[in-house]
Amino acid sequence: MKGVIVKERGVFVGNNLSTPKVGTEEILIEVYAAGLNRADLLQVKGLYVPPKGASEILGLECAGIVKEVGSSVKGFKEGDRVIALVDGGAQGEYVACNYRQAAFLPEELSFVEGAALLEGGVTAWLNLALEGDLKPSQRVLITAAASGIGIFSVQIANFIGAEVFVAGRSMDRLDKLFALGAKGAFLLNEIPEMVKRSHNLSFDLILDMVAGRKLEDFIEVVAPKGKIVVIGLLGGNKSELDLAKIMRKMITIKGSVLRYRSAEEKGWLIRSLLNFIQPYIEKGDFKIIIDKVFDIDNASDAYDYLMKGGVFGKVVIRVKEENR
Repeated sequence: MKGVIVKERGVFVGNNLSTPKVGTEEILIEVYAAGLNRADLLQVKGLYVPPKGASEILGLECAGIVKEVGSSVKGFKEGDRVIALVDGGAQGEYVACNYRQAAFLPEELSFVEGAALLEGGVTAWLNLALEGDLKPSQRVLITAAASGIGIFSVQIANFIGAEVFVAGRSMDRLDKLFALGAKGAFLLNEIPEMVKRSHNLSFDLILDMVAGRKLEDFIEVVAPKGKIVVIGLLGGNKSELDLAKIMRKMITIKGSVLRYRSAEEKGWLIRSLLNFIQPYIEKGDFKIIIDKVFDIDNASDAYDYLMKGGVFGKVVIRVKEENR
């Protein structure tokens, strides 16, 4: 079968790869579309080690049709249209995954839209609602907000009832988030100065995808007893922090990652997210923003495109054409 694999710190589309074997608690998915994430870019560079036993094929999320079910699988049958959050292997013609990490594709969504949902959507839900314990009327700052995760985070935080602010490197891209519920926007290099000038704002929760030295700035603008949840390292993995300031403000700084969580936990998170957003999907209020779709034969172009930056929304790799 065909699939996207790492070759000398780049990507290559292999054409003679083995179709995965299905374990007793796994389903085999014929993939129609797969999401592309920054985690994939890091894995290509050797900076994001996949879990033990993960497929050599890249990709963490996909949408497709169930082709085979293991003997202990519950709730799925051949022919079901599904989305899945996998440990690896999504960017191939077939992927096997623990059935707990799959869910039915909402009928309102195409395979391309479904393939762009889970990695960003679950990450946003996990870190806003659960790790961040975001409450209605609280104020949240979402960094790298024009990314796939950021766009989902803005919408989910808005649905929760929070007051949403966003930060990033391009005001042109940030401006698009006002239609999704953002109330204010800041360039990253303006924090903390411009934040403090804006009526001395502070934030109950900061969703930090940047970290590095910017973490010092975020500590300046987080509210007393507020939380910073670090989920990305776009600004680097080193920072020098004033521990006395952390103590005085009584703030919490948490690190969070999705990929290394168990199948049971991922399954629970997927269902929790879908239960929350399904009414908004049905009403057309929840938007899955697709920046660009690449056919699998052009996967290296897709990786280059995401690597260059400036993307608004998700990049998706189409594996098979959808008839609907």
